[in-house]
Amino acid sequence: MDEPIKRAAEAPDFIVDEDRGALLNTNGKGLQAYRQQRNEARKNRDVHARMERLEASVDELKALLIKALSK
Repeated sequence: MDEPIKRAAEAPDFIVDEDRGALLNTNGKGLQAYRQQRNEARKNRDVHARMERLEASVDELKALLIKALSK
């Protein structure tokens, strides 16, 4: 017969797997929020890296234009 699910006293969103001694998170909304936050952070890093590349390209174009106009 299955034993009743034992909740962790310190964290109600966790259950205890007594066979393995593991804590299992049962908070699906928390996991979804974490994943969304992680994806937003990745997007922000990607946008930041793209902006840095664009700024470097603009700086390079400026230098070439100045060099061409100074001849």
